[in-house]
Amino acid sequence: QSRQTFLLFDPEELWMGGEHYSSKLSLLDSEKDGGLEYAVTRFTLERLVQAKRFLAKTFGNPSPENRALLKSYLATLHIVLPEEKPSFQPLPSSLASSSDTQPEIDESTFSEHFNEEVRRFNILNMIDSLSLLSSKGGFSSPLAPDAPVGAARIPPGSGLGIGIMSAEVFATEPLFDAQGLLAAHPPRDTALPIASKFGIAGATALGAVSIVNTLRLQDEESAKLSTLITLGISTNPMLLALAEISGLPMFILYEGRGALELGTSSLPNLSAIRDDLENVLPDLGQKGFIHLANESYYYLHYIPSKEWPLSIIELVPSNQLLGPVKVLIAHSKELSAKISRHIILVAVIVFVVALAILIFLAERFTQPLALLTRATDQVARGQYEGITLPPASPTSRSEISVLSRDFKAMVKGLVDREKLRSVLNKVVSKEIADEILLTQIDLGGEIREASVLFADIRGFTHLSENLPPQETIAFVNEYMTLMTQIIEAHRGVVDKYIGDAVMALFGVPVAHKYHALQAALTAITICQELRELNSRRKQQGLQVADVGIGIQTGPIVAGNVGAQTRLNYTVMGANVNLAARLCSKAQGEEILVTEGFLKLPEIAQHLEVEDRGTMQFKGFSEPHHVYSITRLKASAHIEELRGYAQLPGLEGVDTNEEH
Repeated sequence: QSRQTFLLFDPEELWMGGEHYSSKLSLLDSEKDGGLEYAVTRFTLERLVQAKRFLAKTFGNPSPENRALLKSYLATLHIVLPEEKPSFQPLPSSLASSSDTQPEIDESTFSEHFNEEVRRFNILNMIDSLSLLSSKGGFSSPLAPDAPVGAARIPPGSGLGIGIMSAEVFATEPLFDAQGLLAAHPPRDTALPIASKFGIAGATALGAVSIVNTLRLQDEESAKLSTLITLGISTNPMLLALAEISGLPMFILYEGRGALELGTSSLPNLSAIRDDLENVLPDLGQKGFIHLANESYYYLHYIPSKEWPLSIIELVPSNQLLGPVKVLIAHSKELSAKISRHIILVAVIVFVVALAILIFLAERFTQPLALLTRATDQVARGQYEGITLPPASPTSRSEISVLSRDFKAMVKGLVDREKLRSVLNKVVSKEIADEILLTQIDLGGEIREASVLFADIRGFTHLSENLPPQETIAFVNEYMTLMTQIIEAHRGVVDKYIGDAVMALFGVPVAHKYHALQAALTAITICQELRELNSRRKQQGLQVADVGIGIQTGPIVAGNVGAQTRLNYTVMGANVNLAARLCSKAQGEEILVTEGFLKLPEIAQHLEVEDRGTMQFKGFSEPHHVYSITRLKASAHIEELRGYAQLPGLEGVDTNEEH
């Protein structure tokens, strides 16, 4: 109080707390530190003990009713808290001038900045008071639960003053690695115990990117390290002066991120420019051209120190670099006009004659070319309707007529090709359509390593007997639509629909290393999604169905099959037939595979199966050992599976649900 500094405490926290203030006071007496700091700490703890006793005596034990009485009492004190944090403005250049000539300063300006310095001193004094009690054992730290929530300075005889909150001036974590700066740049023997080189601190430490240095305070007797003090100078004034000198926008990037943008001229898309700068910063040289936010700029890249994560980038729009050239061109035109003034009349006559000739030629040649140019632009944008071409006689051999006829034929061919692609995309998958359009269509095929999946609705014949034809079609379409979406989402290709069954390919026509894993994950997802579909249909009183699935992997023949006049891209072979046989044996929500399928490393590593014993299939002389895929292993990692199968949305596969 003698220093006009008051510590602020939360009365409710003080009232509800334990007797630790009394114990700290006793501990302080036992140490008998002595001195002014000891007296201040003891005086503060004594006042806290007295305040706690007053609260206990006045309001009794803490309870909801007594706490309400305390809040009502505090409301009568009319405590006014500041709405904004104090802000410090730098001195104007007139006050900070080092010139020998005394600047002329008006009284109001001097008074304003003098009061600001007094305010700054008072706040530093309050911070010192909060730190003092903590360092002398009054509290464990300035932000401890039993510590002051703030401090205030009120001049004698005045009911008004200024205050700070502890949370505004103290941090729970170090804001700058002062010890690291001293370790990297130890003090020289002949200098004070400060780092031999400056460091750089980010905006979160001191409010702005700052140049800092650290002083080590030592105990006079033991010379042991006790305290590190770090002082910083904001780079903002220096960088602003640099920007004002250049007159161009400048970006300051700290640790690869934009801190602020300075300069006397503004740029559009500042946010996009800053983001692009952060992305290309590692690749920037000292100068050159760069493309930012869809615009071209010439940049100069300054790095004040290799040890600082600070970069200064000055940008100049590319079109401004041509300013001197434009000035030279303007002077050249002016000089040419002066020299050639005496031939203007002749030039006008020549121009008129040339214009008449050009008009004649334009009607003959330019207009057809313009029509062809516009038609070319339309075709490039994929617009084949409403194209206007120059008139062309069927028998004319002129270049324009030939070009017009050929262009018309080309447009017709493109329209036919788009119609063909549209039809193909409706009857076959996009991959097969691309394979048909991009390759020579011939009978025959090639041996490919791939996986084949068959999925068939169980008991469809019985279901269809009880449904009208329209409902049967709608029923099948709903199930087929869902299964097709899942197959295509897992990079599979629907080869064909066989009544109530679907045949899907993995690894053809587009090869993929982990086609077997794609097929297995597709089957698991189909079972999961169909369970949800059946649940919804049951709630709506609609018919439901289960699906059996068979998968086989191995060499197959893939290619165009059919007649010369009608082809179908598909796959054939024993492995295709075996997949179909497995599907026919599968029960509802069951996925059957052979022993060879499980030997693939990515399958054995991630899938759990159940042994179904050996089965004899029609058309196969030897029986096959059959297994049922039940689920993904609990140890299976979704990220690892995505790396194998490159499947978007793989999080949808439940790794714990039973089939």
